Amino acid sequence: MSLYAIGTALQLLGNDVLGRAPLHALGIGFVTSTLIAMATRVTLGHSGRALAVKAPTWYLFLGISAVALLRIAAELAPAVAYQWLNIFAAAAWLVCLVPWAYRYAPIYWRS
Repeated sequence: MSLYAIGTALQLLGNDVLGRAPLHALGIGFVTSTLIAMATRVTLGHSGRALAVKAPTWYLFLGISAVALLRIAAELAPAVAYQWLNIFAAAAWLVCLVPWAYRYAPIYWRS
């Protein structure tokens, strides 16, 4: 939300340097991080498992934060790097989310 405030203030001054960075900070950084954190807790709790996650889940959660920062950096990067940073951010998002789904989706399928 801070990026939205900064971006709006910059737009009022006639400078739109942030582009879609606030949207991606909110979408990737907040929504995906919340999905991993909340869905993991709900999955473990409703399946009768202990509410303690193992280290790989923490790494995936931290990886999503890094992906959000990478996507924000892509928005601020020069046009030449923009496309490659976006591709790398999308691939990194999948690298973080697919193992999480692989780990927790079978819990739903067994229920």
